[in-house]
Amino acid sequence: MGRITTDRSVLRNRRIALAVSSVLLMIASLLPMLPAEGAEDEIEVFRPNGGEVLISGSTADLRWTINRAGGYVWIQLSIDGGEGWQTIDSIANTPSHGYGWFDWFVPPNLNETTCKIKVTWLSALTKPWTIYDEDISDANFTIKPSLVLTFKDVPTTIS
Repeated sequence: MGRITTDRSVLRNRRIALAVSSVLLMIASLLPMLPAEGAEDEIEVFRPNGGEVLISGSTADLRWTINRAGGYVWIQLSIDGGEGWQTIDSIANTPSHGYGWFDWFVPPNLNETTCKIKVTWLSALTKPWTIYDEDISDANFTIKPSLVLTFKDVPTTIS
């Protein structure tokens, strides 16, 4: 009987170890991977990169090229040619075929001609973080209102 008890406890311990390993692997697959040490990390704004016209109140497809998964991408907008920046969002870096993307709802009522996007590849969402690389639109793009109504002559009486 001692042999059967020992075999059962060994089998039970192996099953527990296998279950724990499986859970740890599932958790690890959900976490962004960090880039390999010494690798050349590159991120580059692809769209909008200058000259485009986006419509306020619509959804714009922001895209960048990036050479590997891991870490996070911090997306920012400048409406003054790159002098000041406001955060659009920060997302996990999970590119597909070398491209990262974000569907951005362009705020309504923007009417600017000196807009730029900045993407920053970070190791973490909170400090201390490592900046792997960053890029800014090569030139300004425009955000214009979706509909502009101009009244030239407004009647004073309606008959």
